[in-house]
Amino acid sequence: MQQKSILLNDVLSIIAAKKLSGILTLENQLHLGTLTFKDGLLIGAQSPYGQKLGDIVVAQGKVDGELLLKTVDMQKREGDKEPLGALFIRMGKVSLDDVRDIVTFQIEDALKIFRKWLNTTFSFSPIDITPVDSICLKPEKYLANV
Repeated sequence: MQQKSILLNDVLSIIAAKKLSGILTLENQLHLGTLTFKDGLLIGAQSPYGQKLGDIVVAQGKVDGELLLKTVDMQKREGDKEPLGALFIRMGKVSLDDVRDIVTFQIEDALKIFRKWLNTTFSFSPIDITPVDSICLKPEKYLANV
């Protein structure tokens, strides 16, 4: 009997249906990435080829490279308690809508990248996630986008 491989859509469906919270790690021989969930909703993504929020706001002209470096340094001094986007919002450099758009782009971009990977293995670590903001996406929205 031939075994059918599990696809990213299958995993997203299970996490959404069971309203799981935790980190999904995706891995193949060359790459490692993660998707973060709270109650079945996507709240973050890390892809080896994804753009970071700081790089995006610099590319958009909302902050310059010098301010980005100073803000990252301040973030580290404060113990990484506040996300970079929240710091820029507090400084008045970006709006919550700007950050929401960037995070949505990052998650959607990561999903596109992950779907191109071959021989991917999935590992889900259930942990209690405390979101830093209200940004979240429904995984079901991305199931048809294969």
